[in-house]
Amino acid sequence: MIIPGKYAWIPYPQRRNPSGPFIINNINGKSIKYTNYTFYPLTFNSSFLINNQNICKDTDNLTFLIMVHTAVQHFDRRKALRETWANPRLLKYHESRLLFLVGRTETNTFQKALEIESLEFKDIVQGDFIDDYHNLTHKGILGYRWIVKYCENAQFVLKIDDDVFVNIFLVIHKLVPKYREDQRIIACRVLTNETIAREGKFAVDADYFPGYKNSPIQYCPGPFVLMLRRIIPEMYEVAKTIPFYWVDDLYLFGILPNQIRNVSFQFVENIDNNEESALKCFQEETKCKYLAAYAWTKGVMYKYWDATLFTYKDLVQKYANVVR
Repeated sequence: MIIPGKYAWIPYPQRRNPSGPFIINNINGKSIKYTNYTFYPLTFNSSFLINNQNICKDTDNLTFLIMVHTAVQHFDRRKALRETWANPRLLKYHESRLLFLVGRTETNTFQKALEIESLEFKDIVQGDFIDDYHNLTHKGILGYRWIVKYCENAQFVLKIDDDVFVNIFLVIHKLVPKYREDQRIIACRVLTNETIAREGKFAVDADYFPGYKNSPIQYCPGPFVLMLRRIIPEMYEVAKTIPFYWVDDLYLFGILPNQIRNVSFQFVENIDNNEESALKCFQEETKCKYLAAYAWTKGVMYKYWDATLFTYKDLVQKYANVVR
């Protein structure tokens, strides 16, 4: 359950592990003291408030499941993704499907609008937890659970946030040929030896990684993560034994893949965190090199898209169905 109100993100109950600190093993087999907490993600058995079970069912040749972490009220962002690079009808040789993950809202008008949107597009899955920044780990586990249960035919899972533009043509052209379906790969702008914040918005409680100033494991920042689908069932199962951690990037794309072992982290270049510089690149460069970029400002997703269609005409012709 979730404690309502100001601390809605805090899992309940919180209990200590009577046998002492929880130990995990990183990808090199080194033992790491992780935390004394023993509570786990809450979405293993909770209800799907909205569940579109057939997203992946109508094709045997599914290259991408595009899994988007979104908020209930982000109607315009979902619309922009459907109308640009993430449109499931866009690609002619590498089929894709779109999955939006949301939590529960306490605003009835938003909930009703979300249900109408789901009936129209059939690409939304809603979990029974409050949609809050501190609940993104629960949202991610909900996505893993859904994939295990309803999307066994995808080759890749591309996880993004709803404010991220991806040059899907470059991803197909540059990344997809590098990986085989039987590999255990997670590709992103890998972070290594990152400082652990103990104060501020992203503060990590002293019970987590006690004694460490820097993250002892490598992990992926969440805006763009490309995974071979075959590792997700294992990560989902091991999450049932790994104590909860609210920073979703480190938990979902660091702790879990490190714990199942034999997962290769592949560094992906050309992911820009600055919207202004990225937009300048897309609009002014002959062919902007960025695979992904933030699109925080309303309308920027379409600007990226229009520029990509213009400057990458060769790849558009090669990989796309008719586009506007």
